[in-house]
Amino acid sequence: MKLRNSNFELLRIISMLLIVAHHYSIHGNWNMDDSININRLFVQFLSIGGKLGVNLFVMITGYFMIKSNIKLNSVIKLVSQTWFYSVLFFFINQYFQIVPVGGLIILKSFLPIIFNSYWFITSFVVLFLLIPYLNILINNLDQKQYLVLLMSLIVLNVLIPINLGFGSVDWFIFLYVLGGYISLYPKLFSKNGLVYLNVFFISYFGIFVTIIILDYLRFTSPLYFISENSPFILICSISLFSFFKNVTIKNSSVINTMASSVFGIYLIHDNIILRSYIWENVFKNREYLNSEYLILHAIAAILITFFVSMLIDILRNKLFHVLRIGSLRQILVTKIQSNSLKILNDFRVKYLD
Repeated sequence: MKLRNSNFELLRIISMLLIVAHHYSIHGNWNMDDSININRLFVQFLSIGGKLGVNLFVMITGYFMIKSNIKLNSVIKLVSQTWFYSVLFFFINQYFQIVPVGGLIILKSFLPIIFNSYWFITSFVVLFLLIPYLNILINNLDQKQYLVLLMSLIVLNVLIPINLGFGSVDWFIFLYVLGGYISLYPKLFSKNGLVYLNVFFISYFGIFVTIIILDYLRFTSPLYFISENSPFILICSISLFSFFKNVTIKNSSVINTMASSVFGIYLIHDNIILRSYIWENVFKNREYLNSEYLILHAIAAILITFFVSMLIDILRNKLFHVLRIGSLRQILVTKIQSNSLKILNDFRVKYLD
């Protein structure tokens, strides 16, 4: 999915930084006690950005894809990139014996989409396959009907959340519809960018306040309000998205290059074999829980993870270019499309004519 300007490219970069920070927070094996201190609150603060980043990624997809047709090549590119990293890290782990793996990890490594090795990628691929049908529905609605659909999805997903048993797919559909609405009816989201930025910071700070309150109340789930369908997270998502929609950022090759690797950053640092090892063994998060250097450690660990992963993916992209993987992928797409048309035509002749 190619974006048309650097505004949303930069937003994707920021979203991935928030996701990396979230993973620093939740995969650190912190073993926190009941005491409330600055370090504990800071680690919890970092966790807020994960679901926000996910929401923004899917909203961006809806914003651009609502006016486009899905390309099979885009789906195969994402799947092949996911499979490449999943298998690569499996063999690296087997060679260096980094962590022990069982049969389930082997299945997840070789069939990462099917076995939900990366929950986001699995749900995102399903969403991509549904986009042609969602676009048919949406583009046949007038603005009033579209708004009714959007409000209905807000009720079902946010105000009275109903678990339909489809993982995050139903939530991704809502975010896609939301991003599409902003794209088709931009005037409703075209206020001064600073207004949206203020709403974002107030909402973000409000979420942090709820964490502090729930901590002091000894609530068992102090992060209750940072779920992806939390009203507070949704307000943060819409306001930050609208801010970037309404500001002008000069097109930058640096931003575009960084943004092209955001999926790679996710696939590398959140790999099922590596993710715990990175935060527990490489950066040793747990050892800094009571340290005065925790904040510095967090900033360094997050940035190192982000930029090292980005560099790896840039090198992977260059390798794919040298090996002409893109051309091979296009050949595969052509064969799939031609065979699909032949099968459909044979079915029509045999059963419908």
